[in-house]
Amino acid sequence: MRIGIITEFIEKMPTAMNIYVRNIVEHLLNIIDKSSEIILIHSAKSIDPLFKTAGEMVLPFDDPIFLSKILDAKFDVIHIPYLIYGMQNLMKSLHKKVKLICTMHGIGHSRIPPELYYNAYSLMPSKVTLRILEFYIKVLSVIRLKCKILQVKDKFDLMITISNSAKRDISIKFSISEGKIRVIYHGVANHFRPLKSEEDIIRTLEKYKIMRPFILSVSGYNSIKNIIRLIKSFRKFKTKRKMKQKLVIAAIQSNGIRKIINSLSLQDEVILPGFIDNTELPQLYNAADILIFPSLHETFGMPILEAMSCGCPVITSNVSSMPEIAGDAAVLVNPYNVNEIERAIYQVLNDKGSRENMKKKGLQRAKQFSWRKCAEEHLKVYQEVL
Repeated sequence: MRIGIITEFIEKMPTAMNIYVRNIVEHLLNIIDKSSEIILIHSAKSIDPLFKTAGEMVLPFDDPIFLSKILDAKFDVIHIPYLIYGMQNLMKSLHKKVKLICTMHGIGHSRIPPELYYNAYSLMPSKVTLRILEFYIKVLSVIRLKCKILQVKDKFDLMITISNSAKRDISIKFSISEGKIRVIYHGVANHFRPLKSEEDIIRTLEKYKIMRPFILSVSGYNSIKNIIRLIKSFRKFKTKRKMKQKLVIAAIQSNGIRKIINSLSLQDEVILPGFIDNTELPQLYNAADILIFPSLHETFGMPILEAMSCGCPVITSNVSSMPEIAGDAAVLVNPYNVNEIERAIYQVLNDKGSRENMKKKGLQRAKQFSWRKCAEEHLKVYQEVL
């Protein structure tokens, strides 16, 4: 079997998609037999080491001979692992000429009413700006996404998505039969694990000026990540409970978030170390008392499994994919209810036995997800369309 995987813009893709493509390529190369071949297709030569691990086809997508070159290569299957950056045009040109698989990572904020992003948020933009933001979310962004999907909904043989929650959303929103969608869960990288070396943990904490004990969040400022409600719930926690934990939000944040932190007099209680490299996140998960991940919507929720793999107890939302991924190993909360989030934080921190039980359950839950298993299931989908 000759498999082509579109890797265009891999160096510029959002982190989660980059991790996904790299891992399925690397693990597919380890499991395919000698009669199969993986070819990575992109438009410009790259120094990225990924392209040294498999066959490579460098072919500008706007080249008039692009289609003939692809057909001459006699691919059995072409996998387009992200429906962005004009991939719908590529799918239309290849339709019925080669078996096509596409991955859709979900429809994110199009499932969330705009008022639930911004309603009652203090120190946010003016009412005029707010109305513009709501219009963009409610109308323009949803229409743009829908146009992309409607252009290609009949052009692929099978679609892959990353949770049953995402599958239902996609099927309902775009009238795509669930029978045409396969769910394949992501895996977790091996370096997310309980660490034996306290020195490595201390080194990372000192680098980012983080002191124990602390509550960890790894969400960047995106309204869907619910950072403002998290900060408000943490303020309630610090006001009501005499506990020492600070809140570490390990991701890039906006100036607006910093203003909110200052307005709530939390500048000494909330630590903003900025972007944390993926190689250093395990040290933070290992050091944290809990991970708090009260997102409004996720199509998967990778931090849930990363934290569990490191033995870190997890509090997450009871909506979209998060209960599906967490199973019974996390405490689930209503992400719109600040009081409920605060109570969950206190209850988990105040009950050592519960935390230890959550750690054990989390470690067992995380073992059910691996990138090798993910790649094996991709290979089954490739074989299914032939």
